[in-house]
Amino acid sequence: MSIAGLEGKLAARILSKDMSGPATRVVRFEGGWGTGAAGAFTADVSLLVLKGQIRIGEETLGRHDFARMPRRCLLPGIRAEDGTLALLLTGAPVAYDTTSGGVASAVEIRHEGDIPWERQPRQSRRLIKRLDSTENGESWLSASIEWSEDDGPWHRHPVAEEVFVLEGVITISELGPDGPKSYTYKPGGYVWRPAGILHCGPGSSAAETAIAFHHTSGNLETEWVDEQGVIVPPAETPTSSDSLLEG
Repeated sequence: MSIAGLEGKLAARILSKDMSGPATRVVRFEGGWGTGAAGAFTADVSLLVLKGQIRIGEETLGRHDFARMPRRCLLPGIRAEDGTLALLLTGAPVAYDTTSGGVASAVEIRHEGDIPWERQPRQSRRLIKRLDSTENGESWLSASIEWSEDDGPWHRHPVAEEVFVLEGVITISELGPDGPKSYTYKPGGYVWRPAGILHCGPGSSAAETAIAFHHTSGNLETEWVDEQGVIVPPAETPTSSDSLLEG
């Protein structure tokens, strides 16, 4: 595929695509993809670098760095190193417009190494790094370290969630009308989970360390539910900590 207004090609694998416009793809940038010219995307665009480098103006994004480029946000050029792999999230069919300028909103760039890990409520062996939060969705990285949820509650969200595994192997259980089912994901594994599905309860685990990218279709809220379907009161938010990942 290609994006009008940008040089080079994208080799793309569609992970999910909504008829209303949003899509998530794994892409490989080829042929000097991008441009040195200022311009703006015609739809919301976010990307997470998996391998290689992408430059947005003077900023260089490397492995697991994240950028959100809102629709009509003026960019000082964008260019990808040949062979770079990334997750590309678009809010609608998109082009790069160099003719009409854009609004002076800032590109949101998050360097993974600058963000602290935070412990998850009720899940002491799971940590997150917050990448982005808007009314249209939230993005974060998760780490599951020698994690087992055999004694823990289920949880659900009022919005859809997509997950792409970056490192390690993780098993996630979901609870439906026919009882719990477990699914194991390796690096490159992907799931799009509709709103309201109970998940990450008993049967969920990671034997070593698994790291994944998450994105929701709206504001993230979490409701915890026990085995009998009773809502569990909110837990106190743990303090930031990256000690589980040291070394």
